[in-house]
Amino acid sequence: MKTKYFFTLLLSLGMILSCSDLEEDPKTFFQDAEFMQTEADAIGALTGAYSILRSTGYYGLDQYYVSDMLSDQTVTNFGDSSLDDFVFNSENGRIKSVWDALYIGVNRANYIIERTPGIQGKQELIDMVVAEGKFLRALHYFNLVKMWGDVPLRTTVLTSIADANQEKASREDIYAQIINDLNDAKSTLPDEPTDSQGARATSWAAKSLLAKVYLYAEQYEMATQEALDVIENGPFELFGSYEDIWLVTNENMTEHIYQVQTNEDNGSGLKTWFAPRGTDFPGNPRGWFHLGMSSEFFNSFEEGDTRKSLLDTTYINTSGEVVNTNQPFSLKYIAVGEPAVSDSQHNVNYPVLRFADVLLIHAEASARANDAPNAASYESINRVRERAFGNSNNNLSEGLELEDFINAVIAERNFEFFAEGDRYWDLTRTGRFLNAFPGFPVEQKHRYLPIPESEIISSGGVVSQNEGW
Repeated sequence: MKTKYFFTLLLSLGMILSCSDLEEDPKTFFQDAEFMQTEADAIGALTGAYSILRSTGYYGLDQYYVSDMLSDQTVTNFGDSSLDDFVFNSENGRIKSVWDALYIGVNRANYIIERTPGIQGKQELIDMVVAEGKFLRALHYFNLVKMWGDVPLRTTVLTSIADANQEKASREDIYAQIINDLNDAKSTLPDEPTDSQGARATSWAAKSLLAKVYLYAEQYEMATQEALDVIENGPFELFGSYEDIWLVTNENMTEHIYQVQTNEDNGSGLKTWFAPRGTDFPGNPRGWFHLGMSSEFFNSFEEGDTRKSLLDTTYINTSGEVVNTNQPFSLKYIAVGEPAVSDSQHNVNYPVLRFADVLLIHAEASARANDAPNAASYESINRVRERAFGNSNNNLSEGLELEDFINAVIAERNFEFFAEGDRYWDLTRTGRFLNAFPGFPVEQKHRYLPIPESEIISSGGVVSQNEGW
């Protein structure tokens, strides 16, 4: 069973393996010496490393599905109610799907980092490819540590089952590795993507992710510093309107710091999960409505907040009739008016980092670092609010106590990033999750997800279950 598991794991890396070793004696080694030799080989491996981001287990679906289904913004009538109702366990398939995708991503990144320095090629290209591998590894581990806490820390290419069976490392060690990777990456990556699609990471993406990592790691002075660098020296601005963020024509521009790319060959399937159920939504032949937005969230927006325009409870169907869904839905991934890639996909990029996030990271971190918000803290949050309301009339006034200001920032993140997979992790990292779901069986164990049961079994118990699960 362990041999079969490891064989599947290595196949996911796309490497050439010795099947005879796997069948008789699980001392599996990569047989890739002939593969990673040239610059083209390195770029090909890097393409594979990036491709995991849009897989079903990752930003292609389950990363958002799990994160948003757990939040207090969403409800489901047709999806995984165990997540929505907080009755899931360590055998949940979607949680396992995310875990598997993240570690496949880690393994691919490790391969890039470890093997690229040995190729024949320009040192500048070698250094850049390695830096991109470190950015990707940092992104994967950030998602792992925020979702599961202590996890196995794998930083080398897996060459045997023993390599895969590692005890969990502490959150502190995971964050230290992420920070090291991003510091290396930001010093080497270019300021602009080196590909025409914008799929490859930049120094600004590394700095922005590092700011967020520092915030989660509660290193607030460093989070403030990194965010301020992006704000003051980066080429980013907020779009003029909230709706502009979600136009396909605006992808990889202005506010978007890093997105997972889609195109006519690899579309986004998220629209089917957010779109109203049925086949008559204009330009969206199929909707499953697994991720509806709660009425409580829909009704909680302040008057005049234009972000609510990306939520609705009615639509005009293909016959020109007004349909009432009786349940709010998000329009962020539906791309109304854009041609569909297929009956279940649209050409909408997946958001990972945008400038509004950096502004709110700075607002929160600078206030926490100083035990009180300063003028810069207010400026950052009010830039986001001014875009949301179209004027400065709803800006926060200075003079708030630290706790009240942090409450305002977390509330702002709630409205700014709905349906973007952030809300539940904002609740858990700030300790608010226990009181955010009245009537549901939320416990301290829900601070982190359970380690998939298959991981516990395949490791022979080397990987221990998270507390309470």
